[in-house]
Amino acid sequence: MQRTFKELAKEQVPPQVIITAAFVVMLTIGYGVWSEETSGNITVASTLYGTEVFVDNGRAGIIKTAGEKETYNYPAGKHTVVVARGGYWPWKKDLNISPKQTITINPFLVRQEIKPEVIPQFSVADGVATESEEYLNTLALFDGISIPSDIAPIISAISLKDVRAADYYPGRKDVLLVAVQNGIFAIDAVQNDPRNFQPIYEGTSPIFVKTANDVLFIKDGNSLFRISGIN
Repeated sequence: MQRTFKELAKEQVPPQVIITAAFVVMLTIGYGVWSEETSGNITVASTLYGTEVFVDNGRAGIIKTAGEKETYNYPAGKHTVVVARGGYWPWKKDLNISPKQTITINPFLVRQEIKPEVIPQFSVADGVATESEEYLNTLALFDGISIPSDIAPIISAISLKDVRAADYYPGRKDVLLVAVQNGIFAIDAVQNDPRNFQPIYEGTSPIFVKTANDVLFIKDGNSLFRISGIN
């Protein structure tokens, strides 16, 4: 027996029931809407525009303006946050959020292709090669180089070995620059799981000096280099 449209409509689930069910499903599968009693916030601060934020392998959002903060709401519990930008090494952190808690993270992103500028050792004039004034002035920066007293305890706590030079990352007190083994790296100075360890320079046995205007001078054997910007 055929039924009219009105008779069929009476058998359908009422719209308000569908809406309620959909909302319950959203809460169940984690669609970005959670009770304030059982969720917390992740606030991400970034110095770079266009930084993307991923939480548990899903894209949470993007930092559109340099220096701004974005906050994302997630259920209480363990989460993995990855902050990334094209051309930069990704930064990762594992979090355990308590209900109603807001955790603020300050990732640092290092460019993947940093090309140090060579400081020539010799200059030639009238067929005579002499050590350039720039080279000699830069070389003098390394006289008596030592690890700053306020950084030494941090390095000890991290248990880094064979650190030949160390300083704070430009504009940060929670990130270090360290020269170890055959390279220079940026590393989390504060406890972080996992501890981010990002390459800046690869060489033979480099040491470095960071100037007041955040220029990095590197000495690797007899060669000298300059890096004017890391991020």
